[in-house]
Amino acid sequence: MKGKRINKIFTERDQKQFQGNILKTYIYLEDGSVYELLCFEENVYVRTPEHLPDTYGLTEEPIGKLSQHPITGVKYIYTKSTGLPCGICLTLDENHQIATYNINNETILIINSNDINQDYYISTQTIEEDDYSEKEHIYYGESPIIKSSDIKVVSIGKVYGVNELFDELERKLEFPYFGHNWDALNDLLGDLYWIREKHIIIVHSDFPCLEKKDLKSYLDMLEDNINDNKRYYDGQRLYVVFPEKQQ
Repeated sequence: MKGKRINKIFTERDQKQFQGNILKTYIYLEDGSVYELLCFEENVYVRTPEHLPDTYGLTEEPIGKLSQHPITGVKYIYTKSTGLPCGICLTLDENHQIATYNINNETILIINSNDINQDYYISTQTIEEDDYSEKEHIYYGESPIIKSSDIKVVSIGKVYGVNELFDELERKLEFPYFGHNWDALNDLLGDLYWIREKHIIIVHSDFPCLEKKDLKSYLDMLEDNINDNKRYYDGQRLYVVFPEKQQ
């Protein structure tokens, strides 16, 4: 991203709200590459999207002559009170900047202005491109640090085979119904509506003993649901803990 010029900026907005709170910001660069920015609670990242969005449903943001100025750096925006990242700032040459950050549970976009709210500050350190990524909520060998008491922790023991995994998840997460297949599990993990707690942590004491293809299906499903932005905006969060990362 550094050294390239911005061609266009699009935002994905929540159509249920009057002014459409920003869900994601997409940066289209002059070379055709696209970057996705998300800023919600501690979920702050810049990355290349897996799938290019359909711009038909997006809002194009006017950038004027900023398209003439190359990007000089990408930096985090932090909340002063907590010291946690809450947004992303793109710095351009001649002291121009584009910032998107979360303030009072709403994500805003500021183009060509240094008017950052006084309760926030821009890091002096540039994010290197190798570090562009989403903050993961699959943890290996450590547990998440959550500053909330609104937590449900579910411990999953050693399981052998898909059926044992399904049974253990059904029992510990108290599924209201379950078809005992991957599609049914994906539907349930995608909307844990019956659980009242905001932060849900699934702790595996060991990796499930599954066939390679089944383990991949399970891990892919966890990542998809953990990174499901709908959950972020509904206010419910899913975390998964494993003892160590398999090579």
